[in-house]
Amino acid sequence: MSAIFNIVLPLFALIGVGFAVGRTRLFSEAALAGLNIFVFYVALPVMVFFALAGSPLRELFDWRLVVDYEAASLLTFAIAFGLARIAFRNPTGERAVAGATSNFSNIGYLGLPLLTFTLGPEAAVPGALILLFDNVIVLSLTTALLEGSLARHGSAAAIARRLAIGFAQNPLMVALAGGAAWGLIALPIPTPMAGFGALLGGAAGPCALFALGATLARHPVTAGAREVGLMVTLKLIAMPAMALVMTTWMLPLEPIWRATAIIAAALPTGANVFVLATQYGIFVQRASSAILASTALSVVTVSTILAFLTGTP
Repeated sequence: MSAIFNIVLPLFALIGVGFAVGRTRLFSEAALAGLNIFVFYVALPVMVFFALAGSPLRELFDWRLVVDYEAASLLTFAIAFGLARIAFRNPTGERAVAGATSNFSNIGYLGLPLLTFTLGPEAAVPGALILLFDNVIVLSLTTALLEGSLARHGSAAAIARRLAIGFAQNPLMVALAGGAAWGLIALPIPTPMAGFGALLGGAAGPCALFALGATLARHPVTAGAREVGLMVTLKLIAMPAMALVMTTWMLPLEPIWRATAIIAAALPTGANVFVLATQYGIFVQRASSAILASTALSVVTVSTILAFLTGTP
């Protein structure tokens, strides 16, 4: 496990440095916003595009990965959604955010850099596929529940149109779609273009991890320890356990794809949940606290799971 910890610790140290800097006056709100814009609109989409564009997706795509991962993801969502109603009497909108907080992994900012660092570049394709389908399924489900709870734009068609516009304006979704199309067509990537992608895409990991830490430093940790504890436990322990069951016994996967799915399930909650909660003004403080707590605790849980999957002492 020490070898895995040596690989993972620098990645989480980058988050820690970002968190420390975010607590000081060195990074203004405008500077942090600029860094997040660079990561979200430039570096990360480039990394995702080239990860898919340079892969023979027709040969590599495995529908079992999507079924296994989303089965674990949606089961976790359902458990959180139900327990939030039974244990805490939360209304529908808060239960929806609790569900997403418990099952939506930080694959974009943390997962893809971590997976490629620890499992190798071959983990980029299954990681990107999980990112694509999980964004579409989980964020669409959560948004639909939030829209329904607020009775906005009453018709299902209006909600679907709102979702479609949102995904069309999301640079990660555009990069995923473009990279997948390029990979399916199997067009060669010109050498200068590949060099550009390696240079700019290489900035995504370090900048994303630093920006994640700095952003978390601005989110207040508040009351609601029981609710936060439930969501963090489901995210870091229950969901990867279910992914292990699905990928091992329901629809068995090749080792690298199985490991990718389990590690992706074990990642802390993605910041997109906080963005979504903020847009609707629902469960914002609980969501931000869960993101911070799950990110801090995942340095231990993810390292342990990596050591278990790779057999590293």
